[in-house]
Amino acid sequence: KNSSEFSAAMAVKEGWLLKRGPAVDSARSPQWCVLDQNGFKCFADSDQQVVTCELALGPGSRACRFANIRAPGDSPKHRKEKPSGFVVEVNVALPKQRRDMGYFDAEEGEIVTEWLAAIEGWVKASTWHPGDFVCVREAFCSDSEVQVPLKPGQYGLVVEVDGDGDTKVDFPGMEYRQWVLEKNQHKIRLEKDLEPKEVFLEIVPQNDVIM
Repeated sequence: KNSSEFSAAMAVKEGWLLKRGPAVDSARSPQWCVLDQNGFKCFADSDQQVVTCELALGPGSRACRFANIRAPGDSPKHRKEKPSGFVVEVNVALPKQRRDMGYFDAEEGEIVTEWLAAIEGWVKASTWHPGDFVCVREAFCSDSEVQVPLKPGQYGLVVEVDGDGDTKVDFPGMEYRQWVLEKNQHKIRLEKDLEPKEVFLEIVPQNDVIM
């Protein structure tokens, strides 16, 4: 059984999917997959006790059927045998050889359509805008001219998004605002349930942020 729920903030869906292993000829195993505000996770069972896989989705993520002529990675090799299969790509801004992907089979055309719609909705809802509150979920260095280490759990406020999708973020305690390029945005999650205005009122001038 699959279920889905949509809200103004984020698309949510969960259900059984067959997930392929790391190699093109790897066996496929049933996984309980959950798409929620934190991203896309796979579990060994529906009790969600054992995580088997996690895809750090973000504004640069996408999902498409194997049958799509533009489907990336190993998708062309699975088109004939898995007509209800699809691929989830974490960040299309990364070089092809560095892109993290997950290969899934919904086994039914209607179910794969639901998953693709849910993921598309999630990505649209996760797009960053000035005034958004974000949190680092994976350690990395900012993309500013002087790079600064960013640690998991650090919160920031988006103050600018340029035409390329690159973002300037204000992190409390840092002298300068930091650039985060689109290729690294999957390492930071959007916090939809938190109100940045209360936290950053004394850090960011009101005329510098579009609320």
